[in-house]
Amino acid sequence: MHTFTDGRHEHGQNFLTDNRTIAQIIDIVSRTQGPILEIGPGRGALTLPLQKLERPLTAVEIHCRLARALETKLQGQNQVVTADFLSYPLPRKPHVVVGNLPFH
Repeated sequence: MHTFTDGRHEHGQNFLTDNRTIAQIIDIVSRTQGPILEIGPGRGALTLPLQKLERPLTAVEIHCRLARALETKLQGQNQVVTADFLSYPLPRKPHVVVGNLPFH
């Protein structure tokens, strides 16, 4: 099984592509409540299915090109923020944090 495709290696990026893994993550998040904060959405493998949960979603992406491309696919109250998550100010209210974190 090939779950990831290569991203920018200086950030340890690998893009999630396995539909079973994506479905498992979405299932876990669907059993939670509250707004969603996604770390490093990349091309939106998690982001796009997450928005179907119809909860506020903020995706924080470091690369402006990926952020802009993903932003055109979001609907409603969802947003993409171009920022390094390591310096992103966390929300004061509880959020469900989701991400396919770089492992490099």
